[in-house]
Amino acid sequence: MSRRIPGGLAARGAPSRPDGDQRGPFDLCAFCPDLCLDRCPVVEATGCQAYSPHAKMVSGWLATRGGVAPDSDLARLAFQCTGCQACFEACEHRVDVAGALFALRQQWTSAGLSPYDRSLFFERGPGATDALVRAYARVVPRRYFVPEAQAVLFPGCRALLDQPQVVRDALAVFRGLDIAFVGASEAAAVCCGYPLLAGGLRDEFERHAQAVSDSLRHYRLVVALSPCCAHTMKTLFATVGVQTPPRVTTALELVAPLVLRTKREPLGRAVAYHDSCFLGRHLGLYALPREVLGHILGMPPIELRRTREESPCCGGGGAWDRVAPTEAAVAARRVMTLASDAGADALVTGSAACLSHFVSAREQAPGVDVEVIEVLSLVARWLQSRPGRSPGAGTREGGLP
Repeated sequence: MSRRIPGGLAARGAPSRPDGDQRGPFDLCAFCPDLCLDRCPVVEATGCQAYSPHAKMVSGWLATRGGVAPDSDLARLAFQCTGCQACFEACEHRVDVAGALFALRQQWTSAGLSPYDRSLFFERGPGATDALVRAYARVVPRRYFVPEAQAVLFPGCRALLDQPQVVRDALAVFRGLDIAFVGASEAAAVCCGYPLLAGGLRDEFERHAQAVSDSLRHYRLVVALSPCCAHTMKTLFATVGVQTPPRVTTALELVAPLVLRTKREPLGRAVAYHDSCFLGRHLGLYALPREVLGHILGMPPIELRRTREESPCCGGGGAWDRVAPTEAAVAARRVMTLASDAGADALVTGSAACLSHFVSAREQAPGVDVEVIEVLSLVARWLQSRPGRSPGAGTREGGLP
């Protein structure tokens, strides 16, 4: 049974006193015998128990009680977390370890104790917005830029800059299913801001979130290609007092009902499915991608040894891929190895960010021989494989579903 994550990461503010808001979670973790140790992707990738959820929370417990003087070494521990919430699923006390650690990041960063340069958490540094706008214009044909469109495609940084084919494939799926109401806009060619929050830069995240929200507010629907972007806009914006755009959905949720009504020859491939942390543990979408894959493959996808709520993190969340790129790549290769060991010829993920991280990790260690595909890219291949009739979504007077 899925146990949804309440409130999102860093929903509570960082404590300003030793007896601040975070003492409760730290107290619970400090006296636990590390029962979630085997779920932590940071421990799995590094082999270092000093990075376990328990150890990180004990450091917070000592700091919030005034038992130790915080410094950059102590602050570094709070950043050794992907925010995947796998430990939350294993915890009988429902302790939001990631939320507490993200709040500590904010406190340590505000106090000037973060061991990392602030620029590390800005997407691609100065000029990034211009680069995203140019990438959006290159990938999305001009005919999609319709000012009066009711819905807009929000691709996300990783798709635009690292995996533009995923954006093209998403548009191909829209065309193949006659989804004609989703347009494009330079307003959507921006970062959602998640790396800023993950980096402890709460004020910068709040300003960025407000700008994104203001630019998208006139759309009735924002279609996020990345589940990370969807979670950030739907949940994390509100944690800093920013109004969420009127309606946010993932591209997978938009196309799934039409895919399931469309008839094509199944692909018949033996692929494994990886539950990304944002699509699964944060957005609660476990059954839907499997239904889509089962429909287009003609058989259920291969399940990894750990799946659904227990699915391993690829290592790309929580800005861990920025502060510890080598170790984060190890986490990604562990997931790909699970797929290869299961006999799959491909690993399918529902996250463009995970896809980008998998591909980068595979390039660093070519020994992992498994193709990695984003789920919409596989749907695009299926739609192109055999002629057939689509359900005609775009004929419904241009209205939203």
